[in-house]
Amino acid sequence: MAAAMSEPAIATPLTVITDDQRRWVVIGICLNKLLTPVLRTVLGQQIPVWYNNLCHPPTNIAKQVYRAQVKQIPPSTVKLNYSNINKNYDNHKATYSAYDYNVKDPESLAKLFVQPFMVKFTGFDQTMDLSAALTLIYTETDPFHSSGAAAQAKIVRSMVRNEWAHCDFSHWSEINYNICVQHIESFVRKLNLSSADENDFVNELNNWKDKGVQLCCGQAIDADLLNLVKTEVAQLYDSVKVWREESDEAQLRIMESLQSFKQFFNQELQTTRENQSVMEKDIENLKKQVAKLAIKNPVDVRPLFMLPDRANWFSGRKSELNSLHTLFQTGHDINTLRVSIASVCGLGGSGKTSLAAEYAHRQKDGFLAKMKKSLPTQ
Repeated sequence: MAAAMSEPAIATPLTVITDDQRRWVVIGICLNKLLTPVLRTVLGQQIPVWYNNLCHPPTNIAKQVYRAQVKQIPPSTVKLNYSNINKNYDNHKATYSAYDYNVKDPESLAKLFVQPFMVKFTGFDQTMDLSAALTLIYTETDPFHSSGAAAQAKIVRSMVRNEWAHCDFSHWSEINYNICVQHIESFVRKLNLSSADENDFVNELNNWKDKGVQLCCGQAIDADLLNLVKTEVAQLYDSVKVWREESDEAQLRIMESLQSFKQFFNQELQTTRENQSVMEKDIENLKKQVAKLAIKNPVDVRPLFMLPDRANWFSGRKSELNSLHTLFQTGHDINTLRVSIASVCGLGGSGKTSLAAEYAHRQKDGFLAKMKKSLPTQ
């Protein structure tokens, strides 16, 4: 396994992080937690098959000699780097005639296509970082040419992975964030995964995309989400420690940023849990206060009637009052709680409100008795 980089100096604790920085964190988690394992699996399936085919004529890649070695393997136009295998560079430097050109296993075949600083992997597993995996695909190696995966891998490498590694947080606007998530999804759809595996990946990717939105929504964040992000940032930090970048400075810059965010999310989680504990105590105290103020005998509470004033000179209208009463009694079941509605129509000023108010005042006591009967006694 590649040697891990030493720990960076302890960063100054952050008191706040921007939405751009939060989106940068989520993209890093998507690359490390979701995309990298899928690429390792796909490469572990495809490269050995390709290697076995190349071991047969006319290529015979496992049995090669100087000057007769394969220089390129179409459709890729990459010049194969035999310095990367069989300890050729370590033992012979630039004396190419002394090189061992036999490609002895699928991992050696993969190393021919990557840059020297990427060749520390020993299998298509945790020792292979995202940069090496993307390079193997975007260099048009045969298994990924016809599907379009190579072209999409190049986009993901330049526009997502490399942009993320630059640690330029201002780049991670909401627009760029959504575009990069879409690039990752489009790439994976080109890898010829099974429908189930592809759907699982896309669902998980969109799940993390939504988590990024939650982190940036400006509202209180759930403690479970914070704890999950804190855990994933710690795992991302550990992964970056064994990455291979073109320079130690680039790797150290990423690690320092992640270290700062680890500290911040630890503190934010602690604060959220403390606030949650205080809130739970406040709720319990409020429940106790409400219990003390609870009405023990609700049947003694008289309903509030907010009726229009009764007209002092109201007279007659017996027929209309009887009609209203009939309407309210039609279909009435004393054992069933229900609401009856009747409308009074007429020209303006004809006494519609006075009629309704008079009826309501006359029937008030009857309705009160029924309400008392329907109120709970416990």
